[in-house]
Amino acid sequence: MEIDEFIKQERENSAGYHLITAQMWRRIGEPGLLHNPLVYASFEYRLSIERIAFELYALLKNIDNIKDEELEKFDSITNVIKFIIELMENKKNLYKALLFNSLFFHIMIDLPGSISIPDVTKLKNLWLDMSNYCHMKIKPSQTWHSTDWVKNGYESLNKVEDYLWSITVQQNFGWINPITMHKEAQELRLQFINDELNESATKTRLNLMKPIFEIRGKNY
Repeated sequence: MEIDEFIKQERENSAGYHLITAQMWRRIGEPGLLHNPLVYASFEYRLSIERIAFELYALLKNIDNIKDEELEKFDSITNVIKFIIELMENKKNLYKALLFNSLFFHIMIDLPGSISIPDVTKLKNLWLDMSNYCHMKIKPSQTWHSTDWVKNGYESLNKVEDYLWSITVQQNFGWINPITMHKEAQELRLQFINDELNESATKTRLNLMKPIFEIRGKNY
């Protein structure tokens, strides 16, 4: 895509749009260590992270619409991540729930690829890293006038891009609502989250359940 065409594009509102737009700015600026594309890419990566976190919350909460009077509380990524963790009570349970979701998809659903396990703490840290390039700098000699600082900025862009790409493109970003699962799978999920079963035992039981679920006419 030509630069002139790129900058005339209308804005969209998805994690993928922000990710691709940030990637474009990064590719434009990285060869010459240009300043403005570094800022624009950082801004777009922040938006992509915010959108990923919000979409994860919406999936876990099983909602498809937010009331107008509630919109403001989702403006902060800190709030969104806090809400995500609260849904599962703590970070450990969140990780176990996302891991079970990934295992269940891999074993039960006959589709290529795998379901990603987003790390909300890492998302928050990457967001903060990008924020470093979106605010004024008191000492330009140590920031924008420093080749090493700008170079480190582009290295940070690549690090963020690699992670976001891995959880949304290289893997599937999705969530299987537990209430749609067979009762046995729901009980297994809770046992796994509550540390009553380890990952290996959970995989074994899912594989044993699969033919039974298939006889019933659906895998979940």
